Amino acid sequence: MLVWLAALVGAPTAHAADAEPLYLSARDDAAGRHYASGFDPAGAPRFDLTVAGRGHAFAVHPRRPEAVLFARRPGQVALVIDLARGRLLATIEHVRDRLFCGHGVYAGDGGLLFATEEAGEDGHGVVGCYDPARGYRRVGEFPTHGIGPHELT
Repeated sequence: MLVWLAALVGAPTAHAADAEPLYLSARDDAAGRHYASGFDPAGAPRFDLTVAGRGHAFAVHPRRPEAVLFARRPGQVALVIDLARGRLLATIEHVRDRLFCGHGVYAGDGGLLFATEEAGEDGHGVVGCYDPARGYRRVGEFPTHGIGPHELT
């Protein structure tokens, strides 16, 4: 139970109008395995999806039961998760010369996903733009005008 309670701090929630909130957490167990986890407000597990590497933060889709877990920075993948079934829908691979920085956010209508990324050897920041309707294909980027970007809101 302590693992679940610790995960509550800063955990994003997914909520449909007709369902109770679902709290999300990237967590590790004592054996060093990594998980994308969902649990209800009482701390009862709803899913525990084993993932290959350490996760950092989630972006929750505003209209679908879907979220993206970003790898801990510097990350090579972001995982699209079906929140209703607790299963992996897709893996978003980093593009050449770009690494994920642990955070992202959806546009208000869910039409795009924006992710903080480091670019090049100097670590200058960009926001990568991904299209969920096209299998989360990367469709562009824009500069953050700094180095080492992190959280995006």
